[in-house]
Amino acid sequence: MKTETEQAPTSFSYEPLRFKRVEVMASGILYRGVFIGADENDLYIKGDMRWLILPLERVSSLRLEGERRTFRVRDQKTNETPYPTDEAD
Repeated sequence: MKTETEQAPTSFSYEPLRFKRVEVMASGILYRGVFIGADENDLYIKGDMRWLILPLERVSSLRLEGERRTFRVRDQKTNETPYPTDEAD
């Protein structure tokens, strides 16, 4: 039986952010809107005036609107998978 320290880390999920207002940093631009979902290539946001489809390769962070905690979607230098962080952007 595996101990708590030996268990595999839980996988990242966008599900807690679905249908909530978010802030997305992509290509140095801050986008705001309602997070609809994501697939292997793109992030889908419903903005105030239009839909936004942001390529994941350009998205550097995602967070609930007004919160400091950021979900780094992709580390630009190492291209690693998502991980939560408490850094403010």
